[in-house]
Amino acid sequence: MGHTSIDFAAPLALHVSTCARFAAVVHQRGSIGVVVDLSTGAVTMRLDRGSYHTEHCDFSIAFFRDAERTLLVHATAWNRLDLSDPATGARLSARERPPRGE
Repeated sequence: MGHTSIDFAAPLALHVSTCARFAAVVHQRGSIGVVVDLSTGAVTMRLDRGSYHTEHCDFSIAFFRDAERTLLVHATAWNRLDLSDPATGARLSARERPPRGE
């Protein structure tokens, strides 16, 4: 991961889960962000989508409910979204890379 400090002078976006337990603060046209558990104040995730042309689009991120569970879909690269558990930070969308040349 690259730089991980939130610059509060930069344009930020705030996303709050519908259950009101989690909030994400991201640099709107930047690379990084954090997820905070509002019940404890703990940072549960550090987000980084890389730096490839971030000035051209907002940071893709959204909380949603899956039955009784709150999950997070978020950009992890210029062309990739991943699914994570905001309570633990565990990535739920692990992918295998195919061997080169295939």
